[in-house]
Amino acid sequence: MTMSRSGNPDAAEKMNAPAHQENEKRKRILVVEDNPLSLALLKQLLKVHGYEILETPEGLEAIDIAHDKQPDLILMDIRLPDIRGLDVTRLLKQDDQTKTIPINAVNRSCNAGGRKERFGERMRCLCH
Repeated sequence: MTMSRSGNPDAAEKMNAPAHQENEKRKRILVVEDNPLSLALLKQLLKVHGYEILETPEGLEAIDIAHDKQPDLILMDIRLPDIRGLDVTRLLKQDDQTKTIPINAVNRSCNAGGRKERFGERMRCLCH
């Protein structure tokens, strides 16, 4: 962000920044995971590194949280009880409010060979 001579952020640049990037000091991650053990592991790993964790086991609730809280990153499980993680990702990427939020797939069954074919360019895969 550029600063004006008075030391204030340039208003035009601030207006163009995605909402999830406005506060550079905040490190907020939305974890969308329905497996309690996987969720606990991810939360523990992320908290050690100082991240604020938002969580939900449901894809539709993830959309609401992403709109309201504007996380810096979303870790998305592929298999969710209410809607597929890939469908949630498509909806988030079609929405102007959330389309710039990076989304990484978290799935126990992904593999290097099928990663791009399965998840496309909008999602990266993290296996656990």
